[in-house]
Amino acid sequence: MTEYYVRQSQNIFDVAMTVHGSIEGLYDLLISNDDLSISDTLQQKMTLEYHGEECINSDLVTYLEEQNIIVANGQLPTS
Repeated sequence: MTEYYVRQSQNIFDVAMTVHGSIEGLYDLLISNDDLSISDTLQQKMTLEYHGEECINSDLVTYLEEQNIIVANGQLPTS
């Protein structure tokens, strides 16, 4: 298992794109994190586990890493 630390304003779909290169990676995140559901609001610095060897689109994952792009389409926190 590999760990991922959630960034500000990321939702579960953003994390799936970041670590798996595809929204289909959502299934791995849900299976790997028993207490996680699709409707959960993720908190910054929250730790999620995933199967790193099961990357769906490695080209996209590499591109995001090389360009230092953080996929973050979640709602910004309100104060």
